Amino acid sequence: MVEKQHLSPATILTGAVLILAAAAFPSDDARFTFAQGRVWLAILTLIAIMLLHLTRWQEVCQAVRVLFNRERPFNGALLVWWTCVLLSDLSAPNALLALKGSAWGQMGGGQLGLCVALFYLGQLARLEDRHWRVLGGGLGVMVVLALFEAVGLRPLFWLPTAEPYPATTIGQRGHLAGLFAAAAGFAAYRRAFSSLVLAGLGLALCNNTSALIAYIGVVLLALLMERGRDWRALGGALAVTVGAFLAVPSLTKATCTALKQPACISTKKIGVSDAPSLGVRLQFWQASWGMILERPLLGWGDEQYEARWLNYLPVEEQRRMIEAISGVPNDAKLMGTFPDYFYVSPSKGMGLVNVSNIHPHNVYVEELQNHGVVGFLLLGSFTILLLRANRRIVLVLSGYGIYLAAWFFLFAVLPIYALLLGTIVTSSLPTSLRQEVCSV
Repeated sequence: MVEKQHLSPATILTGAVLILAAAAFPSDDARFTFAQGRVWLAILTLIAIMLLHLTRWQEVCQAVRVLFNRERPFNGALLVWWTCVLLSDLSAPNALLALKGSAWGQMGGGQLGLCVALFYLGQLARLEDRHWRVLGGGLGVMVVLALFEAVGLRPLFWLPTAEPYPATTIGQRGHLAGLFAAAAGFAAYRRAFSSLVLAGLGLALCNNTSALIAYIGVVLLALLMERGRDWRALGGALAVTVGAFLAVPSLTKATCTALKQPACISTKKIGVSDAPSLGVRLQFWQASWGMILERPLLGWGDEQYEARWLNYLPVEEQRRMIEAISGVPNDAKLMGTFPDYFYVSPSKGMGLVNVSNIHPHNVYVEELQNHGVVGFLLLGSFTILLLRANRRIVLVLSGYGIYLAAWFFLFAVLPIYALLLGTIVTSSLPTSLRQEVCSV
């Protein structure tokens, strides 16, 4: 009989630290692309280290049998979904871009495949309470970095960088808020109320409404599912978070004034943050709907939206959208063609704007657009099967899922989320099955 060996939890923790360390690389333009490469190199290294634990062919076969059986039909559904993703990307107008993704974009099929692998490998690991406490400590570090960013002090800021990105460089603060929204779901699932408070403070520092709505949704779901159990702890965490969310803008503004630090991230290059958020998103969704109707079955593939979205808006809306998301002055005369424009303004003079890094800002709309009705239904079936295995996983899914209704996947968040979701799945299995998984 082949002796099985445990997959070291330290490997999981090391991999998570590597991913976060790679994400904490201040960069823009070409340097950001390099940072993305570091993230995925860390993920590939983590997968390789994990696979080294399966030193015998019998162990590999055992791992496959453990992952793909009747007790875990969601794993098979996820693999079928990723196959659909690959078919969509291979049939895309720009198949290479669809497969590899881009620095600021929706992740390509190859990157999504790595996240699927991390979900599977997470099920072969066993995290104990002390390991989750270490991860909670890492969440605290991210809150501190968010605090530095909120007051304009960027300890990891690389001086040659042209524009000030957040200390963690997980996108702008709106994207960093996604990490805290996801963490809130895990904390509520594990009843780790100190981590739940930390996640709330972090998203308050990011000042992101979508993350706050996700947080409120997680707490309300936890209260409903637990039938009032731990209501004081949950209510206290929610009160602290909402209070901090309301107080942080004025406090950080006063702190920035006292420290003579710039309070806000520069958005002159892209300008999306300057636009009315909901109105712009509605126009993005309208363009996505036009693309969905044109290729409904398998969709357009990943990373095809930016080059085509403007063509699916009415002519009278196109110029208004360009002006809204480019942040040009209201009195400016705009000239040029997408994505580069030149403007002349009596009040601000002349300038150049680049309208890039455009997304639908809704993962569910984007899934329909990228992978069609087939991909959307397959991803939905995976979610349903996962919830049938353990209905409390809805807390983990809702934390990130509600936030993603107004945002998109980010390469510095989704891999860690997929990895930890896999470990949660393992902990929710019956004891005998869990021991079988952890013995691989």
